[in-house]
Amino acid sequence: YIANAGDSRSFIASYIKPTKQVVIEYASREDKPHLEDEKKRVEEMGGRVYVPPEGSGGTSRVMYIDGNGNQYGLAMSRSLGDWEAGRLGVIPDPIVDVVKI
Repeated sequence: YIANAGDSRSFIASYIKPTKQVVIEYASREDKPHLEDEKKRVEEMGGRVYVPPEGSGGTSRVMYIDGNGNQYGLAMSRSLGDWEAGRLGVIPDPIVDVVKI
């Protein structure tokens, strides 16, 4: 099993000693707010997803206002410990895959 939550990726790689090659066997996705399933959950829970103009180099974000009235944009839709954004659909639940090695 491999689990991942957040905007970082998890990899499983093999090293082939005779050829000195590294082969990526598995790569998780980055949990970004603009992904269809992530955006749907965030918006259904009252959150707002910002998607930057294409080619701008920016990243999508879940926008929220903290208890002090400050606006923030979280660049992931799954996260451990971002409690303020949790009420807007940012969840700590990882995506779990089964990888046969």
